Amino acid sequence: MRFTSIALATALLLAASAAHAQTTYTTAAAFQAASTTAHLYDFESIATAGSIVTTPTLTPLTVTVSGGGDPNVYVYSASNGGGGFSLNGTDSLIAGVNNESLPTTTIQLGGSFTAVGTEIGFRSGSTVTNTFTATLFNGATQVGSTYSSPSLDTGYIGFTSALPFDRILFTNNQPSPGYTAFDNLRTGNAISSVTPEPGSLALLIGLGATGAELLRRRRRSI
Repeated sequence: MRFTSIALATALLLAASAAHAQTTYTTAAAFQAASTTAHLYDFESIATAGSIVTTPTLTPLTVTVSGGGDPNVYVYSASNGGGGFSLNGTDSLIAGVNNESLPTTTIQLGGSFTAVGTEIGFRSGSTVTNTFTATLFNGATQVGSTYSSPSLDTGYIGFTSALPFDRILFTNNQPSPGYTAFDNLRTGNAISSVTPEPGSLALLIGLGATGAELLRRRRRSI
């Protein structure tokens, strides 16, 4: 009975660790070191030089915009708009342009993954400082906790998760209307499995040792 209780406690601890194992990365190098790459979307060769493509084909990605005045998705060439619609001087995906309120961008990833990362920027005419939230979902079920960014203009955000997800939702919380730019979006899978927090890990080791000793005693008594 005691051995069964220890095994149950160990299983519960592992489940709790897995449920909360979501890691955030704010550099591309750190994210790529922690994940494999299944797909890389750089949005190049979609728009010709100086042009804009509205509602581009991004298969298997599906990108939608809601809550703003402009529900359209675009790919802007780096040379269009004097570079104001470009991240890092390359062609970029733009979610909404003529927004009158704060937009929410949903990216369906076209499959289940445990890692996603992207260059990201929020703009209103020129680059502005702002905040956003990002939430992972698997179907209708939220995976992990909602991430709230510190203030930034253009940067990087990536996630690895112990549980698979198939879409990510970005909500722009900037104080003025604007649009969201994405580039070099990667999907893949986390390289390492769940690592429990130090306190949980120590407890798991202790429970494992106790369980092993109880099992040895039980075998001797049979």
